[in-house]
Amino acid sequence: MRNIFLFLRRFSVFFTFLFLQIICLLILFRFNRYHNAAGMTMASKLTGRVHEQFSQVKSYFHLKATNDSLVKRLAEMKNNLPENYTNADTSLREAADYIPLDTLGHTKKILRFVYRPATVIYKSENDDKKNYIIVARGKNDGLATDMAVVAAETNAVAGKVVYADAKYAVIMSLLHKRSVVPARLKKTGETGTITWDGRQPNYLTLNRIPKTAVFVKGDTIVTSSNSTVFPPGLMIGTIESFSEEKATGNYTIRLKAAVDFYNLRYVLVIENLQQKDMTTALKAVEKQIDKIQ
Repeated sequence: MRNIFLFLRRFSVFFTFLFLQIICLLILFRFNRYHNAAGMTMASKLTGRVHEQFSQVKSYFHLKATNDSLVKRLAEMKNNLPENYTNADTSLREAADYIPLDTLGHTKKILRFVYRPATVIYKSENDDKKNYIIVARGKNDGLATDMAVVAAETNAVAGKVVYADAKYAVIMSLLHKRSVVPARLKKTGETGTITWDGRQPNYLTLNRIPKTAVFVKGDTIVTSSNSTVFPPGLMIGTIESFSEEKATGNYTIRLKAAVDFYNLRYVLVIENLQQKDMTTALKAVEKQIDKIQ
């Protein structure tokens, strides 16, 4: 014990300096936006590298090569689905030299959604209501912010991309306090929003469903068309229970998530090729309305 006190006394100046230095760094990164963003970027890269190495060892025991091949084939199949395309409008054309048909005489299809496979190298399920997923793909692989993410096994919504660098992308999980996903009842079409109450990682909440809606336990909840990020019709979960809000008369629905976040290992990242044009159009309309008002 005496030696410990002598050691602390001998290096007391150094320990005091180290303690104050840590406090200064915490204040700097917490209250300065630039340094906060830079710190998150460095932490994301470091965490990504560490978890990628760990994931490589772990994946050896889960037949990584076989699974990667299957996920890649699945992404290719998803890209060829009819719902990923929209028909070109052939009802009215002003340019006489435009040919709306292909060489076989069929109406041309416009690609809307592109699926890209990715391997999960880090995830959290119940971390203070702020859960993220990191995948070993980034901007070099075509990933960018505001892209939808689904589980490869179930094609159910897992979250959306909120950050991407050259090699890695960070996904805001559905299990995040700021996650909001437009959703609807698959059978009847009433729309609401999906959030997470921070309690159980396998249960979500569907809000703002009117009391006129008709549904039963086990009904399916899917994404609605009220989003430029998520394709409509993606599976989110099934109704487990519900209650009526006394203040508004709406229903609050508790649903079981279709994604098993504990065992999520492969995902598909979905790019909406029309998202930029849709967002630009919406902003232009809002600007015009603001001028009128």
